[in-house]
Amino acid sequence: MKHKLIIGVFLLIFSVLPLLLLLLQSIAPGWGWGELFPSAVSIQAWQTAFSDPALRQSMIVTVMITLFVTAGNLLLGIPAAKLLAYQHFKGKLWLDNLLFLPILIPMTAVAMGIHFTFIRAGLADTWLGTALVLFIPTLPYTIRVVRAGFERLGQESEEQAKSLGSSSMQALLFVQLPQMMPSLRSAVFLTVVITAGQYILPVIIGGGTVPMLSLFIFSILQFSK
Repeated sequence: MKHKLIIGVFLLIFSVLPLLLLLLQSIAPGWGWGELFPSAVSIQAWQTAFSDPALRQSMIVTVMITLFVTAGNLLLGIPAAKLLAYQHFKGKLWLDNLLFLPILIPMTAVAMGIHFTFIRAGLADTWLGTALVLFIPTLPYTIRVVRAGFERLGQESEEQAKSLGSSSMQALLFVQLPQMMPSLRSAVFLTVVITAGQYILPVIIGGGTVPMLSLFIFSILQFSK
């Protein structure tokens, strides 16, 4: 009970209150410093924003790419994480360290190298190419998080399920993954946040023609200066 209270207070301070203040500022343009309550309330900013077709398009494209990247991360990350968690093979340490490289290497350098390959493959300036390149900063985190979940769970759960007649796939889907929901939720959360917040990769690979929400917001901030 005490831990739940601490977690609730933490979420309230660092998640709910900042979002609530941001929402209040968006409907109270005349809320000046030192005033306890806003002098006027207006939803004109929201009406103006959602009347822009470019914003609606960028939101649709961002959601579509985010869903694609998240699903791909789970499909690729879960088997890879299970392999690294339970299997021992030659070169495992090198492969484990290799997963850190996309995190350590600057994304600009990675994108410039991949861009030429995507041009020859016809994936440059497309939503598919943009989605595929977003696996680079997201998949290593997914593998790390899900692998930690497999290691905490242990291989005994799979062995017990197999002893009762389940296949490896049935043990994974109906025994292991339900017990790893916290790790899966963390992996999905990181994937969504990283994908939606990327700017450099969509600009270089998408060529400015893939209207993601991060590009739209950045253009507005640049225009407002």
